[in-house]
Amino acid sequence: MHVDGNDYAFCCMVTFKNGTMTSLLEKLTHSITTIEIVQSKRADFAHLCRSIGNDASIADQRVLLIGCGSLGSYLAEDLVKVGFRSLDIYDNETLSNENILRHRLDGFWIGHFKTSAMKAELEMIHPEVCINAFNVRMDESQLARVADDFDLVIFTVGSSDVQLSLNRLFVKKHFAKPVIFTWLEAGGVYSHILYVKYSDKGCFECLYTDTSGELVNIKVNHVSEDDAEQFIIRNGCGATRVAYGTEILLRTTSAVLNLIQKINKGEIISGSLINIDSTSITNVGNTFAERKCACCGDSED
Repeated sequence: MHVDGNDYAFCCMVTFKNGTMTSLLEKLTHSITTIEIVQSKRADFAHLCRSIGNDASIADQRVLLIGCGSLGSYLAEDLVKVGFRSLDIYDNETLSNENILRHRLDGFWIGHFKTSAMKAELEMIHPEVCINAFNVRMDESQLARVADDFDLVIFTVGSSDVQLSLNRLFVKKHFAKPVIFTWLEAGGVYSHILYVKYSDKGCFECLYTDTSGELVNIKVNHVSEDDAEQFIIRNGCGATRVAYGTEILLRTTSAVLNLIQKINKGEIISGSLINIDSTSITNVGNTFAERKCACCGDSED
């Protein structure tokens, strides 16, 4: 029951006088002999989400997560806990000893595919959670087949080559759903989040190419040599033994969740680049879109 803004759940066992075929309302009105209260607690997914202030509107959205390494594992768990209950995860790697201290999976899963293990762990959170695990590396042909089935796509892969390749597919498709790229820099101090709205100019490749298509950071071409360093977006770490800990993973995960919330509320209406360091999270907006990228731009703009 919903009374004065509060939800009340109760359970009871009712015994009736006889089993004659009357309506339930008639039985409740005339035939009750005993009512016994049964101890119960409401635990459906929607109720649990409302009780902690989650956005109920996202529960039925389908999320595609490409990458299940350290950052992907943190994000996958928290996506479920903020209210998404349908998640497809792609990754072709198995868990190793080197992963343990910065991965949501523990030592029990060493040697198992990360996606299958995350499916088992995430579906233990709640019976209504549905995780589809694919122990393969996402490629262009596979993404072309499944992309339109999802409401949100998130990249958490360390390889820039994968991100660049799949970004080009989204540009060709004029993909209409939100796409978020996340990556850690090789030093493990900085991370970045890129929200791309493919109906506008601007894509992941804008951060990497000049007007002739060379893979260099385009910002470097537009600032002084002294200022260039702060604009360089380096490639993802792409390696297990790079020395970064959980702090950068926690900051990045929190920033991604906040971005998703703002996108769903309509507070962010254009592509955005977010830069994260040990002391700050800075949204520099759509300044990454130079409109001269060899992938999405027009060199005559």
